[in-house]
Amino acid sequence: MANIDDTPNTASNIGPNEDEAQAVAAGCALLATVEDADPGTVRERLRALLSAANLPPDTLDEAARAFDGHTRHIQDDPTAGEADAMGLLRQVKGDVNAAKRTMETCRDAADGNGGLSPAQAAMARKLCESLNLSPTQFGL
Repeated sequence: MANIDDTPNTASNIGPNEDEAQAVAAGCALLATVEDADPGTVRERLRALLSAANLPPDTLDEAARAFDGHTRHIQDDPTAGEADAMGLLRQVKGDVNAAKRTMETCRDAADGNGGLSPAQAAMARKLCESLNLSPTQFGL
């Protein structure tokens, strides 16, 4: 399990926009539900990152609930769950800065002490593709 104290300080990575927080929750759920990922660790790191961003408490709680909901949906029905989460992630596609912040935050939440697992790296590349971002910008 990751040490929350090792979570990078990415407070500036997350905008105050609720759509962006929802996109982050969806992206993190996608990264948390691949093979060899630990959803609990990703959730803890996501919560720490969102807390550091000084989001309003309602937005923070809603993003945590959204992460849990997406995680369950992906685990129960991988095809539909992934499609729904990708749809929410794409809400930030038109804003390059929001897309970059979203991807950075998702990567940071999923990146444990040993880095992303191969399955997480593959999913992270899919997230980049869906946001029209280059995976190399994020070390993928």
